[in-house]
Amino acid sequence: MTSKRTDRESTVDGRPLEPRARLRAAFAMAPEALLTQVFSGEQLEELDRRLDLEPAVLQSRSDIERLPGADRLELLITGWGCPVLDEALLERLPALRYVVHSAGSVKPFVTDALWERGIRVSSQAAANAVPVAEYTVAMIVLANKGVFAMARRAQRGEPDPDIRTALADAGNYGKTVGVIGASQIGSLALRMLAAYDLRLLVADPTLDDAGAAALGAQLVPLDVLMRESDVVSVHAPSLPETHGLIGADELHAMRPGATLINTSRAELIDQDALLQVAATGRISAILDLVQPGESGRALARLDNVVVTPHLAGSVGVELHRLGAGVLDEVDRVADGAALRFPIDARNLAHSA
Repeated sequence: MTSKRTDRESTVDGRPLEPRARLRAAFAMAPEALLTQVFSGEQLEELDRRLDLEPAVLQSRSDIERLPGADRLELLITGWGCPVLDEALLERLPALRYVVHSAGSVKPFVTDALWERGIRVSSQAAANAVPVAEYTVAMIVLANKGVFAMARRAQRGEPDPDIRTALADAGNYGKTVGVIGASQIGSLALRMLAAYDLRLLVADPTLDDAGAAALGAQLVPLDVLMRESDVVSVHAPSLPETHGLIGADELHAMRPGATLINTSRAELIDQDALLQVAATGRISAILDLVQPGESGRALARLDNVVVTPHLAGSVGVELHRLGAGVLDEVDRVADGAALRFPIDARNLAHSA
């Protein structure tokens, strides 16, 4: 994604000019250990060559407030745990022009003061969407194949079933998969699923028939999607109006033997209602996160529920994809080009 370039030099009549001045920049994230998790050693070296980097990682408001030369910072590379960039803090950063976020949502730290000052912001939400979509597709394929139920039988020491009879309805050919939310992740998952022999449905109030068709899916109301899908995968943003989006009525409408997958926020699903329905064995669930409390623990104990510790997003070496995206944005800034993944303040309230 990025090129190996040193400080840029240009020539006039074959004579080299002075290298372009490097932007004064700093990392703002917490804890400091995130730096070497998101960025490989090579990526950090590249950033150090391309930017005039403050050596300290800014982990708190006081770190920024006390930083000598904070008034000269032009670019912040932010990450999880970045201090809230409100009006008071931005007074210490009068030269700030760019915020390049190394993770997904910028909602935890951006404020109106950023937009009012004309500061340009980008995010690596698109890069973080890749592993979530990959996880989703993998879970859909495995769920339709009956893998989780068969694995539990083996764990209990039960004899192998006659798969021609015990799994007569298993498999992916011709199955219906419903995706709730044509977000970056939902859209990418649909594009990946287009490679399979599946019927794809999508429910999203912001999408039209043409947009759904471009994703290889049919646009349907939520109730139709819940009723007709063998697997339902949730990718809607967490907004006040989407909390409890999947409630008792939606869960009871699902086909017997269907699977619910949630890699979005836990609050989109009525967890108590899901526990009641899943406990009957009528449907299965794959949940990348649950709300804390007894209902979450009870769900995890059910044989027909798989709970993972919020690992669908970037983990391990996948984090370096975020670092590569930051390098690309830094190159664009240095070249005076438009950001590849700019945040539009007008859409922020309706995004994840």
